[in-house]
Amino acid sequence: MLGTSRRTGTSPRYARAMDPVLDVESLIEALRGPEATRPALVDARRSREAYATAHLAGARWVDLDRDLAAPVTDASHGGRHPLPAPEAFARVLGRLGIEGDARRVVIYDDQGGGLAAARFWWMLRAYQHHDVQVLDGGWAAIQFGWRGAFFLVCGAGLVAAALLVFL
Repeated sequence: MLGTSRRTGTSPRYARAMDPVLDVESLIEALRGPEATRPALVDARRSREAYATAHLAGARWVDLDRDLAAPVTDASHGGRHPLPAPEAFARVLGRLGIEGDARRVVIYDDQGGGLAAARFWWMLRAYQHHDVQVLDGGWAAIQFGWRGAFFLVCGAGLVAAALLVFL
């Protein structure tokens, strides 16, 4: 659950660790909570068009190729998605409203996203941001998997922060 954490060690130098995967019901519970405790939402789906069509209210879009990777100079050294420089990654985090380890982060993608949510989770953990989770089932869980309410924005804010009910 989003509010549940466990100690990774006995020394104060060890940070809290959260379960890496968050279920849809726990996300909905967190989104219904006080604004100050709501997680930062990151949409890591492959296309900006998909984000513009519909996304969770308050979610910011992150691009696997532009934001979570450095430009490819030689794919034989660093692969198709080499890690960005720490300064570049810090700028991405600032744009997403993620500063330090003060706020929980929930990331979702779709299979077309090239597992961008998992990559972003790993990158945040590598930079010592411990309160980060990937939404179990990603966008499909939001769109099809849960029969209930979601806070969703559709088509450039046409349904801004409305409660959408799947029947």
